[in-house]
Amino acid sequence: MNQKDKFSKEDGTARVDEQKFRILIGCLLYLTTTRPDILYATSLLSCFMYCPSKNTYESSQKNFEINQRDI
Repeated sequence: MNQKDKFSKEDGTARVDEQKFRILIGCLLYLTTTRPDILYATSLLSCFMYCPSKNTYESSQKNFEINQRDI
C-alpha cells in the first residue's frame, strides 16, 4: 500500500461489491496472525468495509497479492 494514498468514504470513484471487499479484508485479517507488519494497512482498509470504493478495493487487493507472493 502506498503511504501517500488518501482514502475517504466519498472519494468520487465507483462502489464495489461489499461482499467481495469483506472477504478480501477477512483474508488479510487472517494473515495478520502470522504477518503483524501488515496490521496497520489492513486495519486502515477495514474502516471502509461498509462503503468500499474502487480505490480501497484495489489497494487491499494489491496488499493481498504482495503478501501472497511473500509466503
